[in-house]
Amino acid sequence: MRATEPDKPVGTVLQYSRIGAFKFVQHSYPHVAKKDGHAHSWLHLSIVQEGYYGRKLGSTFKTYGPGAVSFLPTNEEHEDLYAP
Repeated sequence: MRATEPDKPVGTVLQYSRIGAFKFVQHSYPHVAKKDGHAHSWLHLSIVQEGYYGRKLGSTFKTYGPGAVSFLPTNEEHEDLYAP
């Protein structure tokens, strides 16, 4: 069963802006945080500025460090792990 989209981020929102159909959100994760299985109804592009981001897609888990960019298609079921 697929979880519904999360209403709130697990981190702190530092900045938020919209440009046309695009939404830009900068988050801070001062502590390790995990978001269980969910999907987004939008295309998801993540850029890691500092710390680490992990994403589980099916049985595959990938980690991303500072400077990494990750892309997630619309409605792709995944889990997230954030570390400072």
